[in-house]
Amino acid sequence: MKRQVNAFTLLEVMIAAFILAATLIPVLSVFSASNKQTERSAITLEVAVTAQDLLDEIRRSNILRSSSLPMKIELPSDMYPQFPISERIAKKYQGKVVITISNPAGHTDLRGKKEEDLIEIMVKVDWTEGEMTPSYTARAYVTLLGQHLITTTSVP
Repeated sequence: MKRQVNAFTLLEVMIAAFILAATLIPVLSVFSASNKQTERSAITLEVAVTAQDLLDEIRRSNILRSSSLPMKIELPSDMYPQFPISERIAKKYQGKVVITISNPAGHTDLRGKKEEDLIEIMVKVDWTEGEMTPSYTARAYVTLLGQHLITTTSVP
């Protein structure tokens, strides 16, 4: 009497493996793309926070009152330890920051007179992500009226 063995043939196992691979590969690629996008979002957020922190630090410092304009500061720099950027941005992403402090051209008051006391602070951060070199810019406008700083901030 022959025993009947219930088993899969090699062909059935190979077809099942192919179907499994065909469905898993797209799913895994979605996870990979999602992970890359999350990393990009994290660095962009860190850059935005750094730029805003630098704007705030410049407004708090006496550099606006004590320096002649226009002024350009490149970071990281040992000359300006009061303006730090994170090591992650500086080292992992080769981040560079350029702070430009100047009197913006073409700004007038309501009477059409050139605004002499208006100061534009621009913080531009460039970093490297693989083959790309993204950039982020934040601006603040400050006027020195007496001893008070009046500020507005714009981020494109």
